Amino acid sequence: MAQSTRQTFGVPSQGVLIESSDKVVRLSEARYACETRLWELEQQFEVKAAKVREEYLAAVLEIHASEANGNQHAHHS
Repeated sequence: MAQSTRQTFGVPSQGVLIESSDKVVRLSEARYACETRLWELEQQFEVKAAKVREEYLAAVLEIHASEANGNQHAHHS
């Protein structure tokens, strides 16, 4: 990222370079903080989504099992 940022700025004067490098650092920190938060949210989402999928699969298995048991009882009676 730093490389492409330098290319964008071209060759600035000394004063602009100092100001720009400070800005680049702050922008980089802001981006890192945002990406870190997004990553944390994605992890939380994945955990919750996995629980929902497990609950769904458990319900499906229970439905199939109860139907199979119901069919067996129907055949036996």
